[in-house]
Amino acid sequence: MTEATQTPIAEQMLESFEKRLEYRKTHSAGPGEQYYCEIMKGYFERIVNAKAEGKTLVGISGAVPREVLFAMDLVPFFGENLSMLVSAQGKSVPFFGVGEGYGIPNEGCSLYRLELGL
Repeated sequence: MTEATQTPIAEQMLESFEKRLEYRKTHSAGPGEQYYCEIMKGYFERIVNAKAEGKTLVGISGAVPREVLFAMDLVPFFGENLSMLVSAQGKSVPFFGVGEGYGIPNEGCSLYRLELGL
């Protein structure tokens, strides 16, 4: 079993952004990069902690206003974003087959096949 299937992917992404943020605090690439890492760290913290906090995780598309979900005490989860991040880190391979097993054929959109596999 690979690391990608042993540790939940959201936890892997949280750890990755925690490390990137620590690195950016000592190796500045400008305030934008550090701010991005802070935003993404907070995003994955909400996802990872949702169940323990008794909150519902809600899959959304990019067009859904997150403020409405936060007001309802829900935790928004943007699957396409996760698919792109996982691919960029080279951790996507084990999840394509899972997505295909749920009915997204190999000829279908790889982004959505990966999202469903995750």
